[in-house]
Amino acid sequence: MTTEPNIAVVIAAGGIGSRFATGGSIKHKQCLFLNGRPLYMWSILSFLRNEHVSRIIVVSHKDVLDDIRGEIKKYIRPENIAGVNRLVASIEVISGGATRQESVFCGLKHLKEQTPAPDYVLIHDAARPFISAKIIDATIEAVIKYGACTVALPVSDTIKRVDSSEVVETVDRVNLVAVHTPQAGRFDWLLSAHEDAARNGIAATDDAFILEQAKHRVRIVDSDRYNIKVTVPEDMLICEAISNMFVSQIMDA
Repeated sequence: MTTEPNIAVVIAAGGIGSRFATGGSIKHKQCLFLNGRPLYMWSILSFLRNEHVSRIIVVSHKDVLDDIRGEIKKYIRPENIAGVNRLVASIEVISGGATRQESVFCGLKHLKEQTPAPDYVLIHDAARPFISAKIIDATIEAVIKYGACTVALPVSDTIKRVDSSEVVETVDRVNLVAVHTPQAGRFDWLLSAHEDAARNGIAATDDAFILEQAKHRVRIVDSDRYNIKVTVPEDMLICEAISNMFVSQIMDA
């Protein structure tokens, strides 16, 4: 009999969102509301609906942990979300670190203390609300087959290397991709790679790079153009404009 892989998700929801600051105030951008729901909630709901995911760890800033826990109880209801009875007890909200890398490492260390530890972990940015079921399924399939993968999209714009405001060269985009999330790996690989990175002072903005530094080969999984990352206020306006297209993806009819 084949044993079902134990798959966990770490959602990085600790970004300060300084580019959203107005009037001297800084908001945690993941706590902004998108079409009536907190931004981070869209990702949680998408992963909840995947039958292969056994637990979800939300890593965020210590100041908003209670708010997030309360909103999870408010927005995740059995009558609305498929599979919620199976998974709601397995959503945990924990405090992260000063950077995304440190926060993901906090999530991995938290999973290490659980029994059983997961076989594979998907890591996703809470600032990407429109992660599709198709991409989640493809990521799970790839990480089980290859051990490490990242979602990415071929670069369509012309890329130029610059020095200040002057073009130095035009970069051949044929083999370039823009990396998205989720990124995934065998749990033991990810944990060991993050431990090595912390020990050696390696700073990274994504987990695929940390796996690469540990000499693991990372497979590419096709993303889509709706897998937008909310970074500046204009991104939020775009998400608001298209969000109705994705409501049925996270909510039962």
